[in-house]
Amino acid sequence: MSCFYLVQGIAHATSTTPTDKQQGNLVSIQNKGMDEINQRFITLNNLSTQVSSSTKLTPSDQASLSSQITTTVTSLTALKTQLATDTTVDQASTDVAGIFSNFRVYALVVPKVQLITITDNQLNIESQLSAKVQLLQAQIAANTSTAKSVSTAKILLTGMNNLVTSSQTISSTVRNDTISLQPSNWNANHNILSGDRTQLTIAYKDNAKANIEANTIANLLNK
Repeated sequence: MSCFYLVQGIAHATSTTPTDKQQGNLVSIQNKGMDEINQRFITLNNLSTQVSSSTKLTPSDQASLSSQITTTVTSLTALKTQLATDTTVDQASTDVAGIFSNFRVYALVVPKVQLITITDNQLNIESQLSAKVQLLQAQIAANTSTAKSVSTAKILLTGMNNLVTSSQTISSTVRNDTISLQPSNWNANHNILSGDRTQLTIAYKDNAKANIEANTIANLLNK
């Protein structure tokens, strides 16, 4: 298709057909986008395997994360098809930008799976520690001795219970705040996951201390 303009009474034609350079730019952008999408397919497939084979995730979180990964793969597949049919540089550029802004595979999906796996595992440990608190509490209540070891056990049990309660709060908060996050949440706040790993490390250390105290209490009660 051509359009005409006049210069000093002479008609000139300008073509609206893409030039070789424009076509080359389009293909280059499309190829870059295809590479980015294919890399994410590999990452998501590996992530899907990790989630489905995990022994640390709860069944509900396992199902939720698997569904989120599947949805991401499906949407990226549709975007890949759309990118392949783009006919202009602007269209292709918009679609390539969408690979990042609309999915956030590396900024959100991957760390989300990692964080939920950690929280579910720690919540399981904390549940076991909580059960230990109840057991030790019953043993202390049944012990009528006034020995110093029993008094010390009571003090340690209070500390142990506080540690477990604190770690449970941290793990459950991180889990609940993370499981439903979407790319739009990350786009609005790039620091939305900031501090989660630090908090989980605190919970992990509290769990370790609580376990040590549980063993100490058991030894005191067996004296």
